Amino acid sequence: MLNDWLIYFLLTFFILQIPRVNLYFAALNTMFHEMGHAIVCLLFKGRVVKISLFPNTEGQIITASGSWISRVFISYAGYTFPPLVAYGCFYLIGEGLHLNLLYGFIGVSVINLVLWVRNLYGLFWLTTFIGLCLVFVYIGDSGAIEIFVHFLAALLLVEAVRSAFIICLLSMRDRRQAGDATSLAKSTFIPAFFWGALFFVQSIIVAFWIFSAFIA
Repeated sequence: MLNDWLIYFLLTFFILQIPRVNLYFAALNTMFHEMGHAIVCLLFKGRVVKISLFPNTEGQIITASGSWISRVFISYAGYTFPPLVAYGCFYLIGEGLHLNLLYGFIGVSVINLVLWVRNLYGLFWLTTFIGLCLVFVYIGDSGAIEIFVHFLAALLLVEAVRSAFIICLLSMRDRRQAGDATSLAKSTFIPAFFWGALFFVQSIIVAFWIFSAFIA
């Protein structure tokens, strides 16, 4: 099992070294990051105005939510959601539900496309990613589907940890430009580096859970 997953992590590493291609696939993590914000906003009975996905893998969400506690949880959800999604992907793969996972990626992307994402690149990315997933559905080859969803799961895990590590570094170097860590610092008066470190530590913990349960 470990040797099999090692191949997919090496494939992920190789893909992430290819200019432009790496940014395209890394946007999968961005989508789940912004979706984490959106889900928590809705749980607090707020409103998601729009989500934007950008070519440099950055994202933006505009929400309408009045309470202080809702803003704190919305900000916290961004870097929390992707590693949990990665865990869910590895779980479904472990259960042999590769096609179900593929349909899950399609469904989530369609939800974002229909309900929230409105900028041009975001629409382009979602449309092409849905199309790519549908190509594998159309081919119908279980081996090809298995390889594809394994790659997406490995990609999500790597990007969840990598993006959390980057925000952790930013929160220590420039606390005013550390994204969600900066937002949380403003809302809670707890320093940005605490939130940045928390994001990174929790991503490592989830990665450890994944390796212990599904890879080792």
